[in-house]
Amino acid sequence: MIVESKTDRVPTPPAEQRDAVRVFAVLAFSMLCTGIIYQATQAGLPKMFQMRLEYLFAGGVFGISTLVAAVFFVSGLMQLTGGWLVDKISPKFVYIGAFIIQVPLLILMAYAAGPFVIVIAVMMISSNSGALPAENVILARYVPPARRAMAFGFKFILAIGFSTLGVQLEAVLFDHSGEFVWLFTVLACISCAGAVAALILPSDRRRVPLAQPAE
Repeated sequence: MIVESKTDRVPTPPAEQRDAVRVFAVLAFSMLCTGIIYQATQAGLPKMFQMRLEYLFAGGVFGISTLVAAVFFVSGLMQLTGGWLVDKISPKFVYIGAFIIQVPLLILMAYAAGPFVIVIAVMMISSNSGALPAENVILARYVPPARRAMAFGFKFILAIGFSTLGVQLEAVLFDHSGEFVWLFTVLACISCAGAVAALILPSDRRRVPLAQPAE
């Protein structure tokens, strides 16, 4: 039987207001960084595969679309690994690590060619997706229960709405250069900015078990 509760069964100690504000401000920026990288990559990857794997996909776009779908599906599974890591170690450490790992991968992606492009794409998007469980846990720990639904709604406005700036970024930089070197270089800088912002997050807060009644 499902019982709705207004409080957590294993509550987190109330956060200080300044910590809660700092976390929300930092996450708003870092979530925007994550979303822009994801959206720009999603928009640019089909064309990039077409250009850098031309000898494999000379017959049409079906093969390219299938490969792109496979890359995003495999990369999406990385959220399971990210969730497992968050259960084992600090969510803040996982979150910062995901941004840091993306930086060299994005730079490599700017210059990669041949089948190596596929490998780098999987690793790059996996790092981006792997940050999401840590992001959600940090947000849930610092936002008061009565405001969590609104906070997650705002998160998705950033992730789905404002981060579509990544699509425009991909279009502008590709039209300017005719290649993807500038795009992935800029995305590497954005990932670096996200990592720096995540360093400002407070130290981890652990849940406090509920006292059990004496028998």
